[in-house]
Amino acid sequence: MTFREFLTYVPFARIFVRPPKPPGPVQSAGAQDESNPPANPTYKRDMRLAIAMEALSLVLMYILISPMVAMPIYNKLIFHPIPENDDLSDQIKTMENYFHCHFRNITFKALDGESMHGWYFERPGTNKVILVSHGNAGCMEHRLPLLPLLLQTGCSVFMYDYEGFGSSTGSPSMAKICDDATAAFDYVTQKLDVKPENVIVYGESIGCGATSTLSTRRKVGAIILQSPFTSFPEVAADKLVLMRLYPASVFQEPTLNNLAIMKKEHAPLLLIHGMKDDILPYRYSERIMAEAMEPKTLVLLPNAGHNDVYKTDVNVSIPALNKFIHSLN
Repeated sequence: MTFREFLTYVPFARIFVRPPKPPGPVQSAGAQDESNPPANPTYKRDMRLAIAMEALSLVLMYILISPMVAMPIYNKLIFHPIPENDDLSDQIKTMENYFHCHFRNITFKALDGESMHGWYFERPGTNKVILVSHGNAGCMEHRLPLLPLLLQTGCSVFMYDYEGFGSSTGSPSMAKICDDATAAFDYVTQKLDVKPENVIVYGESIGCGATSTLSTRRKVGAIILQSPFTSFPEVAADKLVLMRLYPASVFQEPTLNNLAIMKKEHAPLLLIHGMKDDILPYRYSERIMAEAMEPKTLVLLPNAGHNDVYKTDVNVSIPALNKFIHSLN
């Protein structure tokens, strides 16, 4: 089999293979071609059919890999959960002693009935709780460095794992992380007796989408978005050129549209972003800041990337967090 013949069996490749010249009348040696031979009707019909089949294949492929159809596959590519595997009792005990707080392991139900795992660091003498929705990879264990940053504000902190992360059962998806944030909020307000207006919702990376969506479902006291993006369709188009072929309307809800949510009335908003973030560039935060309704504050960390916000430029982030939280009623 020649290479040309092989290509005829590969979808889409056939359109790059020059078709053979249609058969014409055989000329005797020395005869002159005074006119073009009539085209073979069967050849024309076969070529039209081949072109139609290739066009149909392209349309089917466009549909099959569209976010509307292939979102379960994209969820597998987006989320990278890791189960809990470390004993952090010593670090947790250290934080309890240093911040004079009480730690509790929490198990609660997701909206779909799955079991979810959370950590609650309760600081006596405060009525405010920071509810943390983390990023798309790892689990709560990997956010341990974030806890001192938040506990030093004087607030209690509730952190949880989405379905499929850490010890939480189930599997994650774009829709489920929003539902999981809602379930965590309901647990904090209903089981821990914290007033909704005293819950500060904190989103990290993709967790910003869950946090913003939560703020449209429940009344929250304030919103902190760390390393946010404008919307999932826009990020997808920035990361994968192929996604630019699809209009935003084919993306299933929720599209984690932080920008659209913040352009409407919202609780006090603080945006924190590393200027060396090469995963979600800080221009996303700048655009949200430019178009969001008041009240809003943007804090850029000049030396921080995407995964080191907890430990880089803390001389900027700590004062900003304290100023923002202490400005709340």
